[in-house]
Amino acid sequence: MSKILITKNITSSHLKLLVESELDFDIVSAIKFDISFDTNEVINAIKKYNDWIFTSVNAIRSIQLILAKYHKKFEQKIYCVGDSAFELLTEMGYFTIKKYDSKKELSEAINWKEEKTYTYFTNDHKTFGIPKEFEHEKSTIDTIEVYKTIICRPEINHFDYKHILFFSPLALRSIIGQYPELIKCHLICAGPSTVETAKALGALNLDISKEPKLSSMVEFVLNF
Repeated sequence: MSKILITKNITSSHLKLLVESELDFDIVSAIKFDISFDTNEVINAIKKYNDWIFTSVNAIRSIQLILAKYHKKFEQKIYCVGDSAFELLTEMGYFTIKKYDSKKELSEAINWKEEKTYTYFTNDHKTFGIPKEFEHEKSTIDTIEVYKTIICRPEINHFDYKHILFFSPLALRSIIGQYPELIKCHLICAGPSTVETAKALGALNLDISKEPKLSSMVEFVLNF
């Protein structure tokens, strides 16, 4: 049976899915998140009524209690990346949401020549910004840090994995940086950004899952 390595902690429902699939798997945590933000800074940013940008569902989860009490949910314009972010915002009552599959796609959809400020809720790595060709245009980004991403150094004692599941570029860089021999395994990536990172690191055997979810990635493995 093919052995897989999952590079993030999973929920009990996901564990049940894996057990029922009868796959042979190991789980390590490549990165972890620390919710850390200035409450006043977040509230003041929200009160400015700029369009919001979320490129990670973790940013939404970090300030979920504040967002849930926001009284202008119907008219608030939001740009987000990924189904998970979209679904969580929708559950909280937000309506005017534009969803994209990647940061690149989101960036290409924005008219950076427009005189406008966007509020970007993110982590300490701040991986989204105005493209260089538009840096001298009128748009600006107000970046608000709402959580920190901490790189873990998990111990991996064997390397006979047929598939490795990666959920973010940072997790991929963390694991491959520590164990470069794993680049030879079949990498299943959760999104375009992770795929591009894998290619940049020299991966030749890689695929992208239909959706950036563990269930979709497990289904990919079972049908491989």
